[in-house]
Amino acid sequence: MVQKKRINLLPKDVEYSEKLRFLKKTSFLVLGVYLFLLFALLGVTFYFFQTESKLASMNESLKQEVDQYRNKEGLLLTIADRVGLSKSIYGLSNTGSIEMVNDIMSLFPSGVEVASVGSKQSGSGIVVAGRTSSSTALKETLDRIKGKQFNEAWLQNFSLGEEGYNFSLDIR
Repeated sequence: MVQKKRINLLPKDVEYSEKLRFLKKTSFLVLGVYLFLLFALLGVTFYFFQTESKLASMNESLKQEVDQYRNKEGLLLTIADRVGLSKSIYGLSNTGSIEMVNDIMSLFPSGVEVASVGSKQSGSGIVVAGRTSSSTALKETLDRIKGKQFNEAWLQNFSLGEEGYNFSLDIR
């Protein structure tokens, strides 16, 4: 194959200017890509700094809450310890009283309504207050209590009210 020779009628300056134009186009394209990447990097950096500051403020508020709960936890542990001790003391000293109250409550007939059950300050007996529609139900209750293992049962108060008889018993 025979190669044809071409004749270049353009001056060398024109050829150089075309190369320069191509170089300008590519450099503007590279500059645009560079600026785009630079702004994207700045945006991502700004986003991460904002997120970091939000997380730091949340961390500080959570530390304050933890400190508050830590103080409360100490108090709660102290209270729980004291409650446990009081339960063990109460359990050792009053198991008989609880059984006694259960026994007494099972002795009341259906016509007697118990309003309150309490103990004396000396701890030697139980006071039961209530009301009944008939005095015979109260007498039946006293007979049942005296027939059980209780030593004494006294009728402290006895009065006639609008709904029937009000009474108070001292049981030992």
